[in-house]
Amino acid sequence: MKVLKTIVMILLFCLMTSLMPKISAAGYPDVKLSDWYYESVTNLSESGVVDGYPDGSFYPEKTLTVAHFLKMINAALYPDMLMLSELSWDHAAYSAALEKGVITVFNITEDQLNQPICRFNAALIVSRVLDRVLEEDIIVPDGMAGYIKDSFAIPSYYKDYIYRSYAAGILGGYDDDTFRGEEGLTRAEGAEIMHRLMDKSKRITIDEAKLSVTVDDDWFADAMFIGDSLTHGLSLYSDLKTPNYYYSTGVSLYSAGTTEFETPSGSNCTLLDALKNNRFGKVYILLGINQMGTSSERYYADYASLIDLIRKYQKDAVIYLQSILPVSKAKDSGSTVFTKNRVLLFNETIEKLAADKRAVYVDIHSAFIDQDGFLPADETWDGVHLNSDYYKRWADYLRTHT
Repeated sequence: MKVLKTIVMILLFCLMTSLMPKISAAGYPDVKLSDWYYESVTNLSESGVVDGYPDGSFYPEKTLTVAHFLKMINAALYPDMLMLSELSWDHAAYSAALEKGVITVFNITEDQLNQPICRFNAALIVSRVLDRVLEEDIIVPDGMAGYIKDSFAIPSYYKDYIYRSYAAGILGGYDDDTFRGEEGLTRAEGAEIMHRLMDKSKRITIDEAKLSVTVDDDWFADAMFIGDSLTHGLSLYSDLKTPNYYYSTGVSLYSAGTTEFETPSGSNCTLLDALKNNRFGKVYILLGINQMGTSSERYYADYASLIDLIRKYQKDAVIYLQSILPVSKAKDSGSTVFTKNRVLLFNETIEKLAADKRAVYVDIHSAFIDQDGFLPADETWDGVHLNSDYYKRWADYLRTHT
């Protein structure tokens, strides 16, 4: 009888130890002590927030789905709601997230549950968790746009969520300081996020040295602004009065060399005369909306010629290439030229040109797009030009991105 009891105990012990890889990160063959996510995976495994696969592996590089991320949030912060639900685990996690205010049916739909979660939506969920569940008062420091190197690529809809998640020490960028919001979130990254949400001592701190600095208006006193009617609007309706504005309604890069430009003082002159007779420390250019019917190759060539002309007479000036502003959804649907996709194409051309010509790309486009990539209808009177109140936003963007 004793022999039989001993055998049973040995079998039970073997069964228990065989299950250990599923509940302890130390037992996952693909999670090593030297891995940056080892502590997070270990702690969350022991607390039941994450677990492994039937083969005993954790698969840290596997992309999380929306449902899995919501389940992790649920298990970490309000586990009773999942345990008491009669729904399937994914719909239970979704229902609990709705009830807690972590998501709404407008920003995360049930149809997205089994799709990979992108970093944009992860930031949205984290920010709302901080606000609605943890009730933390997060102060976002000035200069976050400069802190995240690809902030120009972040849709306006997500910016506040991302900035709050960074400021709270939950999210961080890649080694090159980019966020890359369209990329998926891995299981290792998800575990790290949960660990920081649950334990404040594990949160990361903002490197204040990387925050962008807001310049005062005197900084633009030696700046030349070249543009069309949009630049005219900036000179009239923003509170940025120190630059030297040169504008002409309807001008394109193709015609810029022969056009007479107006100035706020009322005098007219060609760009060549302005470049020959003045000394500028900075040159800002916004041209392109009037040339969107041409090819991007022609646009690149015409823009490159203008930059070469400026460099010939203003050798020490820093040249800033401003992106084309978005168009409204109504404008996009009623035109084959003034469309969202063509604006994006031409802005990609401007960004490439800035890199090729050692100029600075300034993405004012990102300051005006809605969650669908359009200029909001209430911010424009014709689908292209801004209503007068919104030129101040453009000026504010320049103060923090130049």
